[in-house]
Amino acid sequence: MTSYSMVARNKVVDSLGVNGGGDWFSMHTDDPGTTGLNELAGSPRKNGPYPAASAGEATNSGTLHDIPAGSTIRFYGRWSAATSGTFLLGGPLPAQEVFGVAGQYQLSNKIVQGAS
Repeated sequence: MTSYSMVARNKVVDSLGVNGGGDWFSMHTDDPGTTGLNELAGSPRKNGPYPAASAGEATNSGTLHDIPAGSTIRFYGRWSAATSGTFLLGGPLPAQEVFGVAGQYQLSNKIVQGAS
């Protein structure tokens, strides 16, 4: 089994976080896949930069997303730019959120690199 030093763990996290160039977050109505499908219309991407890694992890300060009325969000995405750009990754939200009226959703994201 390979074990990583804390310095190596922080470098991995920083390559995805503070130095990753992908600090734009989007909301998605369904699985974005590997290309950013199902991005929620009417909800601009929000910038959520990461601090330098510490103890093998980094958590951004969060992004507050404006969600139009009648929307259901299930996933988030991470992009290289506010518009267009390159889709980097996506994942499910902790729970589906349904918005009968316009509202906001707070997204926080953490990058962790384990010891092995």
